[in-house]
Amino acid sequence: MPAAPEPSEADQREIYLWAPFYLINYAIFAVICALHVTVYFRSRGKSRIDGHLVDLPAEGVAQRGYRRDYLGTGVKCLGILWLLWLEIALLLLVIGQYNGTWPFYSVEFEPTWNSFTRGFLAAWVTSTAVLMLLKRFSNFFNTLYLLPCELVMSDYVMMSATAVDECGGVTRHSELCRVEGTVGASRWVTFQLRRYTWSGSRAVGPPAFEAVSIFDPRGPTARQVHGSVNGHDSSTASTMIRSHGRNEIVIPVPTFLRATVMEYFNYFYMYQLCAVWLTVYWDYVTYGLLLALLATLSGLLKVYTERRQRFELRNMARVSGAVWVKRDGSWTRTTSDLLVQGDVIALLNDEDTRESAGLLSVDAMLVSGNAVVDESLLTGETMPIQKFQVPSPSADPGLADVPRSPETENKKHYVFAGTKLLSATGEPKEGLPVGSTGTGCLLVVTHTSAETLRGSLLRTLLFGAPLKLAWAREIRIVLGILIAFGLVEFFILNAQYSFSLGSILTACFSIVGMINPLLSIAILGGQLAAASRLRSDKSKRFRLIGRSAKERDSQAAFTDCDDEGDIGGNLRVYCRDVERLTLTGRLSQMCFDKTGTLTKTGLDFVGIVRVDAAKPTTAPPTLLSFSGGAPSKGVEGLIGPSLALTHTVSVVGANQRVGHQVELRMVEAAASLGWSYGMDMSVVQEPQGEGKWEVLKQHTFDHHSMTMSVVVRNVDSGKAYVFCKGSHEAILSRCSFHNGEESAGSDTREVFEGLVVSAAERYAAEGCYVLAIAAREITEGSSGRSAPRQELESELSLLGLLLFRNELKPDSSRHISCLKAGGIDSVMITGDSVLTGATVARKVGIIPRRDRVVIGGASAEGSEIEWRDVDSHEIVPESAVCGPGARPTSLCVTGACFAALLRSEKLVPLMGCRGECENSLLPAGVRRPGLVDCTCARIRVFGRMTPHQKVSVITAYSRPPLNLITGMCGDGGNDSGALRAAAAGLALSGRVEASVAAPFSTDSPSIGSLVLLLREARGSLCTSFASYRFLVVRGILGAMGKIILLSMVGAYLAPLGYLFQDLVMTPLLLWAISMARPARTLAAVAPEGSLLGPAMITASTLTVIILTLVLFTALGILYLHDGESWFARFDDEGSDIHEWQKRSDNFEAALTWVWMSWATIDTAVCYSYGHVYRRAVYRNLALMVAVIALSVPVL
Repeated sequence: MPAAPEPSEADQREIYLWAPFYLINYAIFAVICALHVTVYFRSRGKSRIDGHLVDLPAEGVAQRGYRRDYLGTGVKCLGILWLLWLEIALLLLVIGQYNGTWPFYSVEFEPTWNSFTRGFLAAWVTSTAVLMLLKRFSNFFNTLYLLPCELVMSDYVMMSATAVDECGGVTRHSELCRVEGTVGASRWVTFQLRRYTWSGSRAVGPPAFEAVSIFDPRGPTARQVHGSVNGHDSSTASTMIRSHGRNEIVIPVPTFLRATVMEYFNYFYMYQLCAVWLTVYWDYVTYGLLLALLATLSGLLKVYTERRQRFELRNMARVSGAVWVKRDGSWTRTTSDLLVQGDVIALLNDEDTRESAGLLSVDAMLVSGNAVVDESLLTGETMPIQKFQVPSPSADPGLADVPRSPETENKKHYVFAGTKLLSATGEPKEGLPVGSTGTGCLLVVTHTSAETLRGSLLRTLLFGAPLKLAWAREIRIVLGILIAFGLVEFFILNAQYSFSLGSILTACFSIVGMINPLLSIAILGGQLAAASRLRSDKSKRFRLIGRSAKERDSQAAFTDCDDEGDIGGNLRVYCRDVERLTLTGRLSQMCFDKTGTLTKTGLDFVGIVRVDAAKPTTAPPTLLSFSGGAPSKGVEGLIGPSLALTHTVSVVGANQRVGHQVELRMVEAAASLGWSYGMDMSVVQEPQGEGKWEVLKQHTFDHHSMTMSVVVRNVDSGKAYVFCKGSHEAILSRCSFHNGEESAGSDTREVFEGLVVSAAERYAAEGCYVLAIAAREITEGSSGRSAPRQELESELSLLGLLLFRNELKPDSSRHISCLKAGGIDSVMITGDSVLTGATVARKVGIIPRRDRVVIGGASAEGSEIEWRDVDSHEIVPESAVCGPGARPTSLCVTGACFAALLRSEKLVPLMGCRGECENSLLPAGVRRPGLVDCTCARIRVFGRMTPHQKVSVITAYSRPPLNLITGMCGDGGNDSGALRAAAAGLALSGRVEASVAAPFSTDSPSIGSLVLLLREARGSLCTSFASYRFLVVRGILGAMGKIILLSMVGAYLAPLGYLFQDLVMTPLLLWAISMARPARTLAAVAPEGSLLGPAMITASTLTVIILTLVLFTALGILYLHDGESWFARFDDEGSDIHEWQKRSDNFEAALTWVWMSWATIDTAVCYSYGHVYRRAVYRNLALMVAVIALSVPVL
């Protein structure tokens, strides 16, 4: 059968945008807009009603009530249907254009190509604009279709929270929450993991949804918890479960469908949708489907990654098990999700040994007995932590009604959710559940579910201040530059073709592929690869045949190096948030804890320095050394009992002692003298059985007073004593010099204190951890049990100083040198003496050997700061420390000095010196804060710092004017807040698994893990930026090639060329680039961390210019052969501009495709060039294989 003749131009007619069909659509669109305006003004009027807005300043939450509305729902559905109609219209126009038939109504003629294009452009532009407006004003549209109402009648509540994080930053978060429950019964909303229950009769303020608690919101008091020792009855517990909710933390994980919709409701994917419609309409169906496939796969990969992280966080938050709880006056076994505030629970030592058996799911306060727990999953602290019962109101009436927040020093009375029980003792057997075979303790539940400390940390992770990543903001600028570049090309091409519909669509198609769908995951690829390498077990990796370990000076000192000598190569680091890897790559300031980080966790007991207050000059302090074993004499009097009894050590399991390292060493020292302990450590026998002592009362260490004390009694004599230990400053302030102790003449209190302080500072300067210990006989009463702590710890007599020493880890100095060689400045933040910190800092290299060390101390009032040379003990004027021309000096400040400097606004200049630097990599005269080689005075050691002050140091480094990317490395004890506040917090937690303690954690005690992390982070930063730059430059080159080909030749590339480059070549090379491994050592300077930095812009611009010149050269060479038998210029006279099928079979198109393929491979190889932050490019095996495989079809 003969083919049907093509319609002539006389059979084709135009359909313009003012045709009746279009006018009807315009009218519908106008009606929808008018309805939206009506809904808006009605909602605006209703928002003024009373009870619609309630502000709860105490909780930092504002609430707005909304209910469903038929008109709003109808308008919303109408708007959605209109958007769907636009997308369907685009599909119909594409099909109609292929078939040559008008898809919307019957016509007796064939519409022209321009007719289809007019309709396509109208629907295409309108749908894109509407989608982008919906995204831009998404928060507004969330409530537009709901009717404002009183909270009591609301179906939805807009919850807006304002919170201050650990660094002092203000975060704001809003969410439209569905009201659950029914009117007249319990109604609640869930916001940021917390349940807010409807309260129609609040004590203060109008009715609202609030977080209910039976205890003081600032923290339960001792009177409240001891008043709850009888527990709840079953009906009360059931009522509280309905109002408070079950005791479980449910991390919201969106369904796959919802997560996918939220991911694709993004400007990037809206752009990709535009590109897909355009290419499909342009008859490049395969290329359009390719773009759709790449955009879909990249979006699904992000959805999968984010949901996987949410599931990991949910598993980390889940704590379940069975527990003994007192209900209706008797003990019963129940699941932990049924616990409520005020419940009395029993923790027993005879629990089964399942992994989760000892995990607690609530925050609870000890009311009877003591406990030992493992808090490593919560804080990262690997050592067992002792917990003590809160004093009863009768025992401590002055503090009976004081709120005891778990975030203060009262945490010693709390057992937190997520911690593992190791031991429980102290409660009489008759008070424990019937049938229990071991010891136990009793607790009162104070916080459940998201109100626990664990829940608070999880809320910080999920809803805290977002990472302020410079490149995240710069991506928008880069996209703006690409759009601007595309507009320039658009106008250049259309100027050549007189802005016809064909040229407009052609220009759009030519530049649409410039923004690659893979851009959304380009940076993520390098991060995921680095995180995988950090977590992998290097001992199981494949080794090439013939590879052998390199020779090393000391194999024991390099056990953390892999078989190629990479520092930290055999260590593992868990990365909780992969985005922080890129930020860590720019790290310039590192802060270290001392104990357990730079030094070993354990302590060695050095000895006792005895002092005699009655004869300070004739009997100077003398050291009783324990280094070579217990001394044979000199421990007479109260020194022996004070050493043996002033502790809170307890016994777990088969005679395993647990407690603070200091106290464990004291007990061991006493045992070496012959003292023997009973199983409960409360009764102690003197050497050779000469006497017996018993502990009557213990006062645990207090961060404010810096002391710990015990009340003891000599069983034989009946005398009672109080022994108190603490920092020498705290103990001396509590000692008295009466009753004939103070001698005449020069034997004054000042002389005695001077001798003691001098001795303490001398031993601290030698690296010792120094504590003072004192005693007082209790003459009133039989035991002193009822005396307040402040009274007990007064009028003391100093007995001596206790000396301990932390030995340095063998590799600390080497790794600090690696950091310094890598351009990273290091400081120490410790709770120990500033002198001890200065000694350790000198040994590890934090303080340069050539520097003078000056200690800063503040007066008792904190108004004056005194600087003293640590070696000569001379007072140093401030001008010699901070003034111009001062000799290289390292400053060490106490916590009091730090606070004084902070108040006087002198802190920042001393933390981040702005003096001249010796770094030869910077131009002369350049001043930058925080440089390693700065010659003026810098604070290197922060001593006697509280946990809050450690966070303040991190904040001061991170905020203006210093703006340093700051890291923190510690063991997760009292530095967990600083670990979370730092941009890169690494917890030496002894486990490689998810932890809320820090963004990074490791199972190694070595700070070599930090060097490994920094190597991978810098490599990840370069790889991620190289991947992004590769896609951006490749997109620009592709657009340039298409525009040059169309402008100069009038030709197009064939669809198969696009398919090979975009479906095979670009994704494969992008993956291969991300496989680059980091360099073995840290480079002297951090990599450029900006997408718009000079190096990035210069390299990208030169690449585009050079490769564009190559294309022009290639075309010029080709045209030199014009007229020869094998070649003729392409002539585009016989085809319209949109008829690409007639314009793609020519030499120029083939040459341009070869050039684009070669440029893509060349760009990938050039941007993978390593040896500074990454391995050399030829060491990237994946890239080499990909290049060879892709070069074959090109050649």
